[in-house]
Amino acid sequence: MIRAFDPHSKANLVFDLWMCFLFYPFSIGFTFPFSPFVNEFFKATKICYSQVMPMLWRILYVLDKLN
Repeated sequence: MIRAFDPHSKANLVFDLWMCFLFYPFSIGFTFPFSPFVNEFFKATKICYSQVMPMLWRILYVLDKLN
């Protein structure tokens, strides 16, 4: 689900129905839903998927394949 930008939205606005993903993880081979290894990484570090830089996605991809 994609929603139009609302200029009155606050920084802490959270929607339960959707999440934004960058295209990069899927361009290197990830598929959704992510593997348990990748989900546990984000759960443990409390980082949002869209906050991760491309180099970390590459490292996660390699570790996921080795796992």
